[in-house]
Amino acid sequence: MATLAPVTPELEPRPEGRAPGEPAESVALLPPQLRLLALLTTAEGAVMVTFAAATLLLAALKGADQWGAVWFVVVGLGIWGVGLGVVARGLRRRQRWALTPLVLTQLIFGLSALNVFASATTPAKVVWGGVVIVAVVMLRLTFGREVRQALVTPLG
Repeated sequence: MATLAPVTPELEPRPEGRAPGEPAESVALLPPQLRLLALLTTAEGAVMVTFAAATLLLAALKGADQWGAVWFVVVGLGIWGVGLGVVARGLRRRQRWALTPLVLTQLIFGLSALNVFASATTPAKVVWGGVVIVAVVMLRLTFGREVRQALVTPLG
C-alpha cells in the first residue's frame, strides 16, 4: 500500500509574497461575522487616527496653550488607531491574538461612553449612545460562535 509523503512548507504551493506556513488571507474563506468585525475594527482605527489629526490641526489653528496635552492625545490616539488597523489585519488572517486588544478596546470604549452618557446633554447622548451600541455589537460579534470557530479552525 502506497503512502503519501506529508506536504512540507517548502513543497506547498503558495501565492507570491506569502511566507511558507503563513495562512492564506482570503476574504472568501472568512465567515461574514468575522469579516464585519474586521471591517468595524478598521473603521474604529480610522476614526481614531482622523480624530488625532483633527485635534492636531485645530490646536495648530487656534494656537493651543497646552501642547503637551495635545501631543499626548495625538500620539496616544494615533498609535491606538494604527494598532486597531493591525488588529483588523490579524482578524482577517484568523490570528487569535487579535481578540485580546479588540475586547480591551471595546470594554474601554463602552464603559467610558456609559460614564459620559450619564452626564451628557441630548445631542451628546446621541453620539455617546452610538459609541455604546458599536461597542456592544463588536463584543457580541467577538464572542459569537462563528468568530470563535473561525479563529480556532485551521485553514485547510
